[in-house]
Amino acid sequence: MVEGKRVFKHSQGNLFTLLKQLGKDSNPFAVRRILDNHKVVGPSLEEKLSSIREESAEEFIEFPYAPLERMAGLMFEYPAPLEYMRNRGFDDETLMYFGVGYSDKQDMIMTPMHDPNGMCVGFIGRSVSGKEFKNSRHLPKRRVPWNYHRAKKHGDTVVIVESAFDAMRVHQAGYRNVVALLGGSISDEQLHLLERTFSKIIVMTDNDEAGRKLGHTIQDRFTGSVFWAAYGDRELYPGDAKDAGDMTDDEIRQCLRNAVSNFEYENWGIEYVQDSGPTRCIVL
Repeated sequence: MVEGKRVFKHSQGNLFTLLKQLGKDSNPFAVRRILDNHKVVGPSLEEKLSSIREESAEEFIEFPYAPLERMAGLMFEYPAPLEYMRNRGFDDETLMYFGVGYSDKQDMIMTPMHDPNGMCVGFIGRSVSGKEFKNSRHLPKRRVPWNYHRAKKHGDTVVIVESAFDAMRVHQAGYRNVVALLGGSISDEQLHLLERTFSKIIVMTDNDEAGRKLGHTIQDRFTGSVFWAAYGDRELYPGDAKDAGDMTDDEIRQCLRNAVSNFEYENWGIEYVQDSGPTRCIVL
């Protein structure tokens, strides 16, 4: 087959094998013409084409396993980081499940991050003392939601939180279909993966002005159904809780069981109040 000056000799396989050989630089109009006139059984033509494009996408870079394994072991050798995590409500089973480790050199909790297929691509670091953050270099946190590779295996509904620690607490409460955006915004790449996999989102972002705005952004951009975690009738979160990390496992479960539709949430009316601390949201 000849395309411009490119020649493929002795090519074997089906149509889609050939398209993969052509790669991302092939003429998209020619590819579309071939697909439109080719009848297949099984996945749709658009799904096949999308798969080919994804295989040509930039690869994630694997993070070495050895240092993560060493830090995971140190978590249970040093009393300070283990006590810190237990005081935040984590049990040992959750820490081991997520491979959470400790860097004795930096005095930081290290939480691994993975690509969509489960390959480790780096870690998120948080200091045991104070509130300092340090991620591994080139962490692709805007390319994939944290914990996406696990959440995608648990149905078509996903719970969205902001931090990895919040996601771990939601998981511990029994909801394994949870991801974290690792910040106060959602990227096009993160949204694309969520759109591909889930038809319903439950927003459990922080109970402050920034967190509520992030939830509205998700509502505006996601094409499926959006619900909002709510502790009770016209009650966002229990007490002064800002996020899942401030709740007990039972309170997290109540918020997710009682999640309300976006229509109902909008009818509540939200007001932003400045206390002595950060701006928080209350229902009028």
